[in-house]
Amino acid sequence: MEGNNLKESLVRLLSKHPNGLTILDIAKNLDLHRHTASRYVFALQEAGYIECHEAGRAKMCVLKRGLKK
Repeated sequence: MEGNNLKESLVRLLSKHPNGLTILDIAKNLDLHRHTASRYVFALQEAGYIECHEAGRAKMCVLKRGLKK
């Protein structure tokens, strides 16, 4: 999957899960390695599309309010 398509897929996935997903859940849903998913999550977080917070040992990621794909 190409980088931009992957970012769009990740945003679409998070839009379907308003309570958020962990990076591991994102990786499983998009059939990616956890490290690859983490890189894309970080890039989208830096770009302002998603927010992440610690949930125990996991990182929970949600689409920023006001963004819909």
